[in-house]
Amino acid sequence: MRTVAAGIWICLCILPNLVCQAQDLLFPYGVENGDSVMPKVDDGFEEVSLDFEFPFFDRNHRKLFQLNTNGVISFLTEVTQYTPDVFPLDDGRRLIAPFWADVDSSVAGDIFYREDSSQPIRDLVDGNIQRAFPVNFARFASSWVFLATWEEVAFYNNRAGQLLPINNTFQAVLASDGLHSFTIFNYEKIEWTTGLSSFGDKNTGSANNPYSVAGQVGFNAGDGITYFAVEGSRTQSVKNVTLMSNVDIPGRWVFRIDNAEIESAGCSDISEAEIQISPSEVSMLGGDILAISGPCFDSSHNIFCRLDGILTQARYNLALDPFTVQCATPVFMRLGRVLVELSLDGGVTFENNVTVSIVPLDNQPGLVAITRENELSKRISWQDETSPFDLTKDTITHVDVILYGYKEDDERNLVELLPIKFLKRNIRLSNKDEVVDSSQLQERNFDVGIIRLTEKGKVDLESDVYSWTSASKVQRSSELVQQPDPIPSLWSLPFNTNPSSATSARLWCSSWTKHADHVILTASDPVVDCPCRMEQALKDVGRFELYPRCEGSNADDGDDCMYRNQAQLCVRAKYGSQKFGRGQLCCYGYNGHLQDLRDTTSGGSVQSRHHFGFKPDYHVGNIPYFSNFLHDTIPWEECCGKTGKLNVCKLYSDRRPSSDCKTYQLPGLGSIFGEPHLQTWDNHSFTFNGYGEYHLVEMRQRQTGETFKMQGRMEEVFIGSGATGLTAVVAEAGTSDKVQIELNQRRDVDVWVYHKDEGKWVHPDFTTSNYYIANGVAVEIFGTASEDQSRIGALVTFSEGSSYHVKLPESGQSLNLLVNLSPYLKGAVWGLLGTWDGDTNNEFTLPDGSSANDDISSALHNQLLEWRIAERDTLFRYTNGRSAGTYREASDSFMPNYDIDKGNITETEISDTCDKSTVCRFDFLKTRDPLQGRNAKSAEEGEKERRRDLIPVIGCGYIPPPDNGFKEGDIYLVGHTVTFFCDSNFVLRGSSRRTCEEQGLWSGNVTACIPREEHTTEDDLLLFVVIGVAAVLILSLLVFCLLLFCCVVTRKKKLREKEKILKSAYQLEVSVISNDLSDEANSYNNHSPTANGHVPANGHIPQGKGHVRQGKGHVPQGNSKVLHGNGHMTAGRRSPPETVQYANQMSFAEHQTDSISQALVREQDVPSGRQGSVQCMPSHNPPSTSKIHHGDDGVSALSCRPQTPVKSNEYGSLPVRSVNYDSLPEGGKLSPKFQNLSNADESDEDEVTRIKRMIKEDAGRF
Repeated sequence: MRTVAAGIWICLCILPNLVCQAQDLLFPYGVENGDSVMPKVDDGFEEVSLDFEFPFFDRNHRKLFQLNTNGVISFLTEVTQYTPDVFPLDDGRRLIAPFWADVDSSVAGDIFYREDSSQPIRDLVDGNIQRAFPVNFARFASSWVFLATWEEVAFYNNRAGQLLPINNTFQAVLASDGLHSFTIFNYEKIEWTTGLSSFGDKNTGSANNPYSVAGQVGFNAGDGITYFAVEGSRTQSVKNVTLMSNVDIPGRWVFRIDNAEIESAGCSDISEAEIQISPSEVSMLGGDILAISGPCFDSSHNIFCRLDGILTQARYNLALDPFTVQCATPVFMRLGRVLVELSLDGGVTFENNVTVSIVPLDNQPGLVAITRENELSKRISWQDETSPFDLTKDTITHVDVILYGYKEDDERNLVELLPIKFLKRNIRLSNKDEVVDSSQLQERNFDVGIIRLTEKGKVDLESDVYSWTSASKVQRSSELVQQPDPIPSLWSLPFNTNPSSATSARLWCSSWTKHADHVILTASDPVVDCPCRMEQALKDVGRFELYPRCEGSNADDGDDCMYRNQAQLCVRAKYGSQKFGRGQLCCYGYNGHLQDLRDTTSGGSVQSRHHFGFKPDYHVGNIPYFSNFLHDTIPWEECCGKTGKLNVCKLYSDRRPSSDCKTYQLPGLGSIFGEPHLQTWDNHSFTFNGYGEYHLVEMRQRQTGETFKMQGRMEEVFIGSGATGLTAVVAEAGTSDKVQIELNQRRDVDVWVYHKDEGKWVHPDFTTSNYYIANGVAVEIFGTASEDQSRIGALVTFSEGSSYHVKLPESGQSLNLLVNLSPYLKGAVWGLLGTWDGDTNNEFTLPDGSSANDDISSALHNQLLEWRIAERDTLFRYTNGRSAGTYREASDSFMPNYDIDKGNITETEISDTCDKSTVCRFDFLKTRDPLQGRNAKSAEEGEKERRRDLIPVIGCGYIPPPDNGFKEGDIYLVGHTVTFFCDSNFVLRGSSRRTCEEQGLWSGNVTACIPREEHTTEDDLLLFVVIGVAAVLILSLLVFCLLLFCCVVTRKKKLREKEKILKSAYQLEVSVISNDLSDEANSYNNHSPTANGHVPANGHIPQGKGHVRQGKGHVPQGNSKVLHGNGHMTAGRRSPPETVQYANQMSFAEHQTDSISQALVREQDVPSGRQGSVQCMPSHNPPSTSKIHHGDDGVSALSCRPQTPVKSNEYGSLPVRSVNYDSLPEGGKLSPKFQNLSNADESDEDEVTRIKRMIKEDAGRF
């Protein structure tokens, strides 16, 4: 802290303008300026009602505060004590003490005070604050000012006051813009330091003995921990506040007081100083002005800055601003943190350093905008109030507007950014815009253009070239080929310099395809797949963000979603693939479904280069924003956007394919809101009235070793209510930097980032950008204090795909937390937010692996306390002497309460506020504040909506139209149908409609369109083949039937002939036998002799058939073997001639009616399976159920049944004897040939012919 030497002050005292200088030190006061005057009493105070919400010690104050005669402004409680106690004080004594001592205005002096919002006084106050805090508050503008002035006041019991006046005159000024607040102490004269009651000298008011207590200057938070005291307080040295200063103006002191800790203006020795820098976010194109303070500067210093290795001389004017130097940033062409070093000896040594964050171009406000004026011209506009030219404190009134071109040379491994031409020269900065011909922005040798505004005459077109080589692994900008000196600049976003006509676009696209690379997606370098629905894309904030060139916010603006007239909005992947740095762009139609470039030119596609760039820095293809714009954005505009033709766009989409969302995986969802109500990953809800710090998420992926940790702090939000809420969250992913979002005491959101490589916490100011990039993590803030507070919040995203979003609800006393976890973490996550494995039965897994009982709230509460963090595990930042142990001790003494009574709140009030929401009811009754109930209800509804939007959707993937055809339907999700059509003169082949099914597959068959001529020829040929085959089959069938019919007819004819021949032979043989027999033999007339034991034709009946088709003739009973019991005969070759018993002769009438007498079959000829005789006889009757149909051998049907006793007749007494054919006369014998009819088939001669021949031979013999 700088002290003004007493000798200098003496010199000032003897100057003629001493009175004027003293009067200038104090801001205008008195009745003539509208002040009120306090009564002249000892130890008096005045209550002042604030018309403004005043931030002090991280709390907003609206209630009355007291202006005390004893030099104290108090909040919360009254201060009656006249002797100052040593800071820090507790008991809620929140104080601003310009000079706390025993004042007695009844002896002498007056005390004035007023609130003032007039512009003159605000300008005067603001100027001093801006000068004292030039880094972060160079544009501070107060909206409320309070002044209190103690004029010529005496100390208590001033005995010498009448003879030798000893008085003090000082002033306290409070100023605020609603978000930040400051105090200015002005000390015109301090002649006494204590009163008599404080053991001071009764004549001089001096603290000149060991027991006296002098005045106190400083601030006290009232918590017994936090305070700030000016050096010398409570000692006689406090009298020197008039001679000292922290802003190089003797007697003036300036402090920032809105934060939890008081921040003093001023400077320190460079070896001890903590460098402060603003802005903390800078553009990758450079030209920003960094304001740096902390060390004390003087005119003997030769000050240089070194940024990312590039040395630049600082600007400073110590007469205007003794605490600040300025350095312009160079062109970085990369993102992330960059080291800023400061030297006071011309760059020989650099003793202090600090880092700033280089943010993407489209995450900064557009300082230079290019808009369409008309068909032939463009308007270039800029902001002068927030430009770096205003920050230089120089008189920059005229600027040049320059067109730059960007290119990448693969052959030379060279990246270049160089000036092309002046668009406007020496124009007034205050003009704010200029109109130029559109043709001026077109450049044949460059595809990418960018506009730069600089101070006039600072750029030379020939020499001011920026170039980078990637011939080696360049790590820092200082190793670039060429880098002009940094100068204040304003840049536009890059734009396409090609003509806008479709014709030139087609030519450009055709040329581009000759050298464009094909993006081939591989499993080893996965690119995050697009969400299937727009609602999913907007809720998956950990992996996707709105695409600035089509974010849907300016649908009526022709520049928004340019060339994508069928797209409602687009999102892009926040981080690129790990191996090649690929990106992803997803666009959605007005139906909310993902669009495909093969269906519409408005669709998105994979990006060959991610907009964040890639490592190593400065290499061709790795430049943030520019490489993506050159290799992906411009080719899409030329091939798809400008032409609007799918056939031309195909040249692009073949090389940059669209995502079809088939492999998209949902993130894990968890949340905390209100009196902490928790929603787990597996969608289980519970309330946890906890106090302290807890492990919300613990993850370790065993296969990869990756980790993710998130911790939450819960505190009592309404003192005495027992209601707790989430007040801070901190997280890290692996080796990333830590980010802590906390609710400060003013109920505003603070962001703190811990840089692990530096080992310190930083507090980004977000003055030039709402975006901040650290190692492995990025932070984006939403809203400001002047906007609707429900929008105040921060989004933290980690490069591995997880995020957490902190929101502050309206008048909220706690934070709402929404967590999205990368789907790759599923199965490895546990903590207070549950176990993520899809099983709701193990949500409450404890650190030791056991499961908690969730039946009773109190029992569950006690078990979940196991997730409290220990001192060694904490990730949090602590202030004011607090630690993890502080919160653990508070947790031990906290008594949770889950049983809430309504008290005097009626059921109608509850119903009107909460309807059916149980969380609203709980929070309303717990806090007795209906707003807290509504906040909980709103948060619950928002969480339900988030989970509804992020439900699984089954996709079947893109399905193309057939060649020479088209389709209706471009939604490829389950239940949706695509219909196919063919162009004229083409005919559809395959399925005309295909539906996406639950299995993720398309129904039906592949569709094709073939030319009608080919269709006719092919179909005719096919028809001819089909008809031919059918004709052959039919003809074959007819031939078969005809042959079968002929065979049947022929067979029947043969059978009839056989029967006729056999009958004739039978009759002939009987006749011969009868004529030759004796009388005894003649007694056998009319008896039917058995045949010779064979069956005509092939002599057997096939086994397995139950019957033989009936014939018209009969087979004489013979010696054929019969399968016993199965009703059919075995092979029927005759047995050797043996004695056969004859049955009684049957009559001719019986013969005619097939009533042949039973023929006896020898028992030894029957198969052994079943013994007994079977009688078989030729049958001429219709077949019965026991009959065997005629087989393939043409044998006449036989009727076979078990033998029954032989019917008695008149011949029953005759002996039965065998016929000995050898004994018969030759004429009466049956020819041996005739006996062997069963073997007829063995001869080549026709059977019928052979029989006829044998009969003729025998007849001749007769």
